[in-house]
Amino acid sequence: MEFKYGNGQKAYLSAIKDLHDKSIVAYVLGHANNNSLVFKTLELDNERLQAKLNGLNPIEFRTKAA
Repeated sequence: MEFKYGNGQKAYLSAIKDLHDKSIVAYVLGHANNNSLVFKTLELDNERLQAKLNGLNPIEFRTKAA
């Protein structure tokens, strides 16, 4: 999704939506609509899923994985 702001600047939103409850489960905001933006969103959601599998919330997971 593209957003225009300021003096002709653009921001892009990459989001992953849960099809069961229609909530946004991961999102990244960037200045370019490219593969990097999409892969960052997928990485964020993968972290969330790994944390869920390990019974941790995402903040706890990041702390223990580091």
